[in-house]
Amino acid sequence: MQTFLQNQYEATILIVDDTPANLEVLATMLKARGYQIRIAPSGRLALQFVARTQPDLILLDISMPDMDGYEVCRRLKEHETWRSIPVIFISALNNTQGKLRSFAAGGVDYITKPFHCAEVEARVETHIKLNLYQRYLEVMIEKKACELAQAQEKVARAEKISIVGVMSAGIAHEINQPLNAIKLISSNLVLSHAEGRKRDISEYVDNMKEISRQADRIKDSIEHLRAFIRNDRKHLHSLNLNAVIGNVLRIVGKQLNSHGIRITLSLQKDLADIWATTTGLETVLINLLINSMHALGTLEPSDRSITVKTYMNRDIILEVMDNGPGIASELRTRIFEPFVSAQNSADNLGLGLAIANNIISSYKGRIELVSGAESRTVFRVIFPVGKEA
Repeated sequence: MQTFLQNQYEATILIVDDTPANLEVLATMLKARGYQIRIAPSGRLALQFVARTQPDLILLDISMPDMDGYEVCRRLKEHETWRSIPVIFISALNNTQGKLRSFAAGGVDYITKPFHCAEVEARVETHIKLNLYQRYLEVMIEKKACELAQAQEKVARAEKISIVGVMSAGIAHEINQPLNAIKLISSNLVLSHAEGRKRDISEYVDNMKEISRQADRIKDSIEHLRAFIRNDRKHLHSLNLNAVIGNVLRIVGKQLNSHGIRITLSLQKDLADIWATTTGLETVLINLLINSMHALGTLEPSDRSITVKTYMNRDIILEVMDNGPGIASELRTRIFEPFVSAQNSADNLGLGLAIANNIISSYKGRIELVSGAESRTVFRVIFPVGKEA
């Protein structure tokens, strides 16, 4: 910080006045203090100078022909790049109305003629330092914002990896069944050949067809995981919500069952399609299901239950309800904020619901905590209908 402020003695000051004597007095005075001085005898020349090189401070005379100081200051403040340059007005008038008008125009201070060297030097030094402090703080804020964004990105990636882990485990279960089928068919063929049993060619064809079908199931599961990792959130398309729910439960249902959780489905038939992405919807639903799974950890396995429900009014509604202990009242209004979690565990980053909220918002929908106390938690996701939403 000290190194940064030492630059005050190299600061550039633009003095704008149509009176040569005033220019000379101020220039001589401030050069002696180590400032770089530039002069402009009119408002138009001052604006031309600022367009080429931005000074650190402007001393601006109010009473000038053609364009007065108020107009010059107004134009400076209208320009996005120039508006941060501090302007100290200079005037022979020492009245309250003139000072108020100067501050209203965007000036930071007011100096009256004839000049008092000590006063001018003190005011200039003060505003040079304030300007440098402001610039320093802006740099530090930008730096800290970048560091925070990088930290949040790392945590978000960790959350994504966690979800991918859930998907991978589910798909591993899903792949086992077709692999076992392929192994059984192949073993029977090898055994038949070893025992010298003759088989009709059509039987061999049927066995090869079944092996091919089971291999396609494995390929589809792997492609599903690849698509999830690639993240297709930017490519919205028409989707059936019930079909996505069925697909997610096919993948992660075994994990939920392994925790003793009963899944109850209440899905309205003939739902209109929603405009979304498969990856995004699966991310939202997996987050809600995993949150419920964690919440149910305190209950006996025989008591654990999750209900997934869809229905339609003007919108399409998805509800995920569990019979866990609920969410503490102090967390309910903040539950969709980043790093807020109802679960106290080292591996819970508190980003799942924040990510789900962002995804649903990108579909122009919304997600709500309908209830969160007295042994029940219900999350409601509301989707607009169709592509036009």
